Amino acid sequence: MKGCADTHIHHGQRCGTRSGGFTLLELLVVMVLLSVIMVAMGSAMRAVAQSEERIDQKLLRSDEFPVSTHFIRVILGRVSDTKVAVAAEPNASSVMFSGNANTVAWVGVMPARYGVGGRNFFRLGIESVENSSALVLRFVPWTDASVFPEWSQADARVLVADVSALSVRYEDTSRGESVWVSEWPYLDKIPQRLDMAIQTTEGSWPNLIVAMRAMSPPYTAGDIVIEGSECSSPALSA
Repeated sequence: MKGCADTHIHHGQRCGTRSGGFTLLELLVVMVLLSVIMVAMGSAMRAVAQSEERIDQKLLRSDEFPVSTHFIRVILGRVSDTKVAVAAEPNASSVMFSGNANTVAWVGVMPARYGVGGRNFFRLGIESVENSSALVLRFVPWTDASVFPEWSQADARVLVADVSALSVRYEDTSRGESVWVSEWPYLDKIPQRLDMAIQTTEGSWPNLIVAMRAMSPPYTAGDIVIEGSECSSPALSA
């Protein structure tokens, strides 16, 4: 009898003991916790990637400023004030220069180290580029013409991307004092200095003031004389 009782007791304990697996509820709880952890990790990694991208963009912007401003200083610092042979219209400008608050057009020299040396027609202004606005330089090899070329057919280079506003002023010293105007009114001379304010989607750049040095004649077929020194011009020698 004792053996039977022991057998029954042992059998009852074995039947009441839990098996080694997990219940369905426990598995669901674990899966939910794992999902929450993975979502949190994904959000953290995405935030890190976005921060790195913003840092890269700021680094590119910081590099873009000195490069672009130096290039603008170079090309705007060499402006031709040579009088055109025959004016296109009675009240047309006798020098190849035009400037307003948003656009500047002139004749100058593209340094050979930038790939296209020689005298060119230039135009600097804001244009639409890939669903955004940018500061674009257009240029065409110089010809002995009295009007600027058709700019839509000119080569173009983006100098500053994502530009939201551009403001240009010109220094007028004709009255004995320095006055900054938003549109250049004179037909027979170029301004001494130019003040350019560039605003991008990332913020405003410091104002860029450029001294405009006049390139007076003589010019020869193959050389350009700039401030008493000669530099070879492939564009003119062709």
